[in-house]
Amino acid sequence: MALFEIMQKSHDPVLKNWIPTKYVWLTLKFCLENKMLQNKKQYDNDIDLTELFLIFWKYKITFALSMLIGLGLGLAFTYNQEPYHQTKFKITLGHPAYNESLLFLSNDLLRMLNQSELEPNIMPKISIVRNSDITGTTFLAEGPGSLDRDKITIRFKKILTSQLEEQRRFALMQSKSKTLIFQNTNQRLPSAVLANIPIDEILSRYSVLFSQTITTHPKPLRFSILGMTVGFFLAGCWMVLSLLKVSLKKH
Repeated sequence: MALFEIMQKSHDPVLKNWIPTKYVWLTLKFCLENKMLQNKKQYDNDIDLTELFLIFWKYKITFALSMLIGLGLGLAFTYNQEPYHQTKFKITLGHPAYNESLLFLSNDLLRMLNQSELEPNIMPKISIVRNSDITGTTFLAEGPGSLDRDKITIRFKKILTSQLEEQRRFALMQSKSKTLIFQNTNQRLPSAVLANIPIDEILSRYSVLFSQTITTHPKPLRFSILGMTVGFFLAGCWMVLSLLKVSLKKH
């Protein structure tokens, strides 16, 4: 720095002009070299797609075999599982003496719903999907193996029979009594009329409407894609480890 100041104080014009020019040139050279070094590092960090494709093509047989093995394992797992079916249904009883609220007041219905959830091997799991005053209640039955529709129909018929008998018994008590025993707001017909309607007549219009049964599990396509994906991933890991091993040997 002292030498630079001495040369700047010199009266020689050539020497005075040479010093800034030299420093400007050195600065430009340093900037260019630094820029080239940064570009080289960035180029080294970039992924060469062509090289990556060639590496993948080199191990194409490994990838293909791994995906085929994964596909086979996925299909084997799928067809070793017990099928799981699902269907929706509605209870219809088109008689003025019946109100759907009778069904939901039943302790037998609550017991059946709990049993189907806790013991799915005895009977399909039954749950309420939608409850509407206009279209009625939609139930969902699901479980392994085939769904026994006849068993569901008979089970709900027993529940309705019990509820209708109880309704008729209270209606008979109400019709014979001079005082009001209870006020049932859901009762569509007078107690005197309900007491004289046979239960079999009401149940003659009973039916259960089932939707199409669908298989929700297992799904071959889902497990096949999953098996192929796992196989592809494992083949990629093996390829990376092989390349790493070769690189370590070279160094």
